[in-house]
Amino acid sequence: MLARSDVGRHLRLKPRTAPVSLPRGFRSSLLRFHSTTSTLTETERRVAELVGSGRPNQETAAELLMSVKTVEANLTRIYRKLPVRSGTELANRMNNLHLAPHRD
Repeated sequence: MLARSDVGRHLRLKPRTAPVSLPRGFRSSLLRFHSTTSTLTETERRVAELVGSGRPNQETAAELLMSVKTVEANLTRIYRKLPVRSGTELANRMNNLHLAPHRD
């Protein structure tokens, strides 16, 4: 077994490299590009509208006649397509994208 002082010599760690600096606004441009090219399906849009308006998953499922698991699966895809992590972020993103409410 190696002593703590010997570990560094045996690991041969690579030196850290400096972080890559990206042009100003590059990350936000990528996010905008991703959100506009990844379109939501009709079901995803309806789920996003309800959850984005503050409805819990259970109420969303009841209104759309689907299971809570199906709502959660749709939210997973929505969160990936519109890079968001929560219902609050989803509501903000929906407002920013000016998505029209679903009409039957």
